[in-house]
Amino acid sequence: MHSGVGNIWYIYATVFHVLLLGSIFVTYFRSPVIQGLKPQQPLPREAPAKRLVLIVADGLRAQSFFYENLSNVPNLRQLIKEQQGLLGISHTRVPTESRPGHIALIAGFYEDPSAVTRGWKENPIEFDTIFQHARRTYAWGSHDILRIFNKSSRRDVEGRLTFDAYNHELDFWGKVKSYELDKWVFSRVEDFLKRKRKILQKVDKVYFFLHLLGLDTAGHIHKPQTALFLENLFITEAGIYKIYRLFEQIFEDQKTAYILTSDHGMTDSGSHGAAQPHETETPFYMWGAGINSKSYSTTKYIKLDSNTAMPLYEIEQAQMTPLMSALLGLPPPVNNLGILPRYFLNVSDEYIARAAECNAYQLLEQYKHLLKKHKSGVLSFLLPEYEALSWPSINAIKSYLKQAHFVEDYQTVTNISYNLMEMTLEGIGYYQSYYSMPLLLATTVAMLSWTKYLFNLLNLKKMDSLESVEFKAIVAFCILQKLSWQVSLYLLLPIPVMSLALRDETQGLTPLTFGQIKINITWICAACCFTPKQSQNNKVEVLY
Repeated sequence: MHSGVGNIWYIYATVFHVLLLGSIFVTYFRSPVIQGLKPQQPLPREAPAKRLVLIVADGLRAQSFFYENLSNVPNLRQLIKEQQGLLGISHTRVPTESRPGHIALIAGFYEDPSAVTRGWKENPIEFDTIFQHARRTYAWGSHDILRIFNKSSRRDVEGRLTFDAYNHELDFWGKVKSYELDKWVFSRVEDFLKRKRKILQKVDKVYFFLHLLGLDTAGHIHKPQTALFLENLFITEAGIYKIYRLFEQIFEDQKTAYILTSDHGMTDSGSHGAAQPHETETPFYMWGAGINSKSYSTTKYIKLDSNTAMPLYEIEQAQMTPLMSALLGLPPPVNNLGILPRYFLNVSDEYIARAAECNAYQLLEQYKHLLKKHKSGVLSFLLPEYEALSWPSINAIKSYLKQAHFVEDYQTVTNISYNLMEMTLEGIGYYQSYYSMPLLLATTVAMLSWTKYLFNLLNLKKMDSLESVEFKAIVAFCILQKLSWQVSLYLLLPIPVMSLALRDETQGLTPLTFGQIKINITWICAACCFTPKQSQNNKVEVLY
């Protein structure tokens, strides 16, 4: 290897491998959060609940909750016998961490992959939540979780959020009494309700959010099957039961809905983050105003005692978001990807129809944004599109919904809305992953070209090189289609790498043949014709 070639090789190698590493983030970790979306209007009918209490027992897995007929949660088992409600398993997504789980519950989408660059602690992009649509939101718990939802660029929202987090001095990490974290929350909630009861009784569309970190801490330290973990579980579930009784004493109007669930589970070794069933299966129990006592038919049951059995239902974690919104008569957050589980609601057919339609239009707003962005490209008429939801199809569906409302055919409204939601989710995945295949092919071509370049360095063979025609052609494509600079960068990456692979190290660059230019331009055009129809990251299984 010549000394000049050897020196410049290190620069080429460094730049190429940095770009290759970056291709992972551009291809797989682009944010699904769409900015500038228009929120839907609140439902035009009286909501079944005036307030909703969301209790998240951090790190509580389904196995610990349902163990031996709910023997680990005797107070809650008694409550289930008294109140009925709906009991079941919520399926989370990876990574099974606290932040992604809470975002799925409260914002309705599975964590922005770009947050991996910040260790799943912060989101680089602001997103909408159920709290931002409520009249008031009160929350207690860990600062690490509450701060996720305590930020908003809207001034009218900040005044409606009241968050109370304990400081790090109360963090009992590594100590025995991890349940003190939950007792702090219960104590603060009790004091708040007693002090503000007169004011709170006059307000509707209110969220109360209790984040209970004790079980997650106990699981990490003591492991989920130990006596110390169970001690924390007994204290926590007794505290939940006591808080429920307090809410019922203060609010006697029977207009309070309750949802108890978890953000993620935990393995026997006290870890989480992966996709084992103990990590992805979390319990949920819903009861109170607007909640059905029986949903769709199921073959899964759990015994509460020798004479009583309750059906076990299943739900995707992100479906909690539109459900909580519907219970308070509010629109789902604009970035929500969850589908309303209609059979969980104990409301009229008209209310279900309007809630489903609101959910469908909220999802459609995201799809329309992506469709407009795709259509804004000058060359979009040459590229494939998601045919099931073209502009004429969207207008036709809206017309059908208006006609069904006019004749008060709410069953038809509901059916059309759910069909629209399914198509919209598929369409969102289609356009969000539109350039995934071209990016993968571009990275592959660049890698193969780099390998060829290294082979040339060893053999110092003379070969033709590259002309600027191809580079200009792909630059023009990226500009005309209004692609982001990140996508454009990696679609162009094979060009300079291929020029290295085909260059003559002694004479520099010489023009590439027409056949070689045509081949290299063709691969990007072909790739655009094979875009996947659905993105697995954004696919939400419909369980309604």
